[in-house]
Amino acid sequence: MDNNILQNLIFDIGESAAHRIFEIYKTEATYHLDNIAKGLDCDDFDLIENESHALKSASYNFGLTQIGDAMALVEKAARRKNSEQIVDIIADVSNFYKTEISKIRIL
Repeated sequence: MDNNILQNLIFDIGESAAHRIFEIYKTEATYHLDNIAKGLDCDDFDLIENESHALKSASYNFGLTQIGDAMALVEKAARRKNSEQIVDIIADVSNFYKTEISKIRIL
C-alpha cells in the first residue's frame, strides 16, 4: 500500500470525503470481483478485462498498489484468454484485499 497516495487524497478532499469515497470503493470492488467471477464462468474475457481495468484504476487511486498490480495482470491474462492465470491471480487478490483494506481502517 502506498500511504503517500492515500494521505494526498485525504489532504486534497478531506478525511470525511475520503472515507465516503473509500466506502464506495469497497462496494465497487466487490461488484467488479463478482463480475470477474461471472466472466470466468462463461469465458467472457471482454467482461473480465473491463472489470479488472476498472478495479485496477480505482485501487491505484487509493494507493492499493498490490491490488492494482494484480488487476493489471488479470487484464493482460484476459486479453490472452488465460483463465487459469486469472483464477490464480484472483485467489491472491482476495488475500491482498483483506490485508490492504484492514490497513486503511487503521489510518
